Amino acid sequence: MDNEKLQPQPLSGREVKNALLYAVEHELNKSGHLHDDNAYTSFKAEISIKLTLSDFGREVKDNHEVMESVETGIEGTPAYVEESNVIVQPAPPNQVRVDTQQPVPVTTVVDGKATTRHVKYAARKAKP
Repeated sequence: MDNEKLQPQPLSGREVKNALLYAVEHELNKSGHLHDDNAYTSFKAEISIKLTLSDFGREVKDNHEVMESVETGIEGTPAYVEESNVIVQPAPPNQVRVDTQQPVPVTTVVDGKATTRHVKYAARKAKP
């Protein structure tokens, strides 16, 4: 619309977490082992996150090691081992929002009054 203007606001902490979770979930879905109708007697995960946050020239390192193991006590079948690397490349805030299915801040003028609303856009399809 003529009276809408995209706002290139920085990503909030919640939006960064959502983008990371989206990237990890996308990678886990590739193997096909974690469909909702699959069931496992246990699992173990080792996750390493090396995160660099940029704040108008200042860089903050925010690294995490997560270990999780769950045993149900049910005798199981042989384990599947799944290894993946997820790399999230730097991108403009609104592009990150669109790519990870998050709403984009848009300023709209209605009756002479500017308001910011959050619009969800469909991610662009990859070209073959």
